[in-house]
Amino acid sequence: MGKLKVNNKFLSMLLAGTIAFTFVGCNANQTKSETQSIVATESLDEMEDILFKREDGSLLTLLCIDKVSLDETKFYAGYATYDKYGVYFEDALSKTRFNLSDISMFNDCEIYYTSFSSVCKQDDVLDGIIDIDLVRKNMKKLKLTNKGYPTYTNLAVKKDVNAELTELDTEFKIKSVEGSECTYNLLDSSIVDKNKTNNTKNNDIELINQDDILLKREDGAVLQLLVTSNSSTYEDTFSCGYITYSAFGVYFENAITGVTIELNDDSKFNSCDFRAVPFCSVISTEAAINGIISKAFIEDTMDGMELKLSSYDVKEVCKKNINAVVSKIKIEELMQNLIAIDSPHKFDLTSKVRVGTRLTANSDEALFIREDGARLRILYDYDLYEHEKACSCGYITYDSNGMYFDDVITGEKINLTNKEKNNLMTERSFEKYCSEEDVLSGKISKQSISEICNNISYENVPTSYILADYHVKYIDDKTVTYDLDGEKLLR
Repeated sequence: MGKLKVNNKFLSMLLAGTIAFTFVGCNANQTKSETQSIVATESLDEMEDILFKREDGSLLTLLCIDKVSLDETKFYAGYATYDKYGVYFEDALSKTRFNLSDISMFNDCEIYYTSFSSVCKQDDVLDGIIDIDLVRKNMKKLKLTNKGYPTYTNLAVKKDVNAELTELDTEFKIKSVEGSECTYNLLDSSIVDKNKTNNTKNNDIELINQDDILLKREDGAVLQLLVTSNSSTYEDTFSCGYITYSAFGVYFENAITGVTIELNDDSKFNSCDFRAVPFCSVISTEAAINGIISKAFIEDTMDGMELKLSSYDVKEVCKKNINAVVSKIKIEELMQNLIAIDSPHKFDLTSKVRVGTRLTANSDEALFIREDGARLRILYDYDLYEHEKACSCGYITYDSNGMYFDDVITGEKINLTNKEKNNLMTERSFEKYCSEEDVLSGKISKQSISEICNNISYENVPTSYILADYHVKYIDDKTVTYDLDGEKLLR
């Protein structure tokens, strides 16, 4: 018979539970519920083991991230999953979760993975759990190497360990499950049951104090290293912050000082060129994966940096262990592209996603973009029978049951798919009737809305027809509500 292996921590927890119940038998005044509460608390406090297979089905994975620009390789232990939106990794040691398909963070990285059991001894995996200290020990001194010709196989190696790694293609994984609503294990593509507990605490990133900076803000903006090159003084200045752009300008919000400037302001920057790279590209993977860095760390990283020409029109920021290419910010091109598509919104420089602080409006105001994502619109309604015209302002949304108009002035909700009416309806985004200042503020007073609606002339009447039945009939996802332009609304 094989040797029966008993986990010491599990045994101590079992003994603790036995002692607790024995104590209850001696004390008639203590209730059963109180006893169970005590035992559960003790068990959680002592639970430092990591499961090879969690209750939800997630498998313990060894992840290797090779950061090319820094010539740095790091190994992690955790649970890797994917769905149609991305590939995710939950670090079993730090309890942080990050998106491996986030190009702003992993653009210059090569990512490899294998089962964590590949770097363990047979005795380590028999219980299905592994001590957290043993996890660290098994990853210590691991190196990434390539076997070379003829297979060019990537390996995680150290003494007595020679584990074959699979290179991760996040785009392929995401595309492979486009039509599915499930979450899958990265290792074997089995389905993860999201309704079951994860056995680990999934901590959200929280700012510990005011000196902490997010590598990626909640609105989607990515922290950037900005290099300002002044051709008059021949000086290169290094700054750190969030760079966004709209049809009205390119903005830099300094993460250290909090000051926001417009990079397209010729009165200040007529002789300047700007280059940028995501800040996570000039720091270690370990620092980047945590999602937050301190102001002091940012300043230390930028201290002593230099901008060097590596080849024709290609420049790099250089320092010990740092060698990252910075891309020129083509200000006019960014703005012109948005003017061409008539967009008033701000976008992140790297990810191109729409960003902005979520606004709240009081009872006398309306938001250009409501918190659920619906856009403010003009609705022009012409009654074919009564020959009556009406111009209103509100949000137009639709789902599998119908299309609706939320009037911001009256508060009335109207079903635009009402079969009893025979009206001709057209619409247009409301910001096209507003000043640049109003659009950038994100909201407008209801009094101004009423004045604009009352003063719309025949030449300014919206021309985009609303085909309510068409939108409702051909909705892609029956369980989702959409804005009129087809964007899914936030829940």
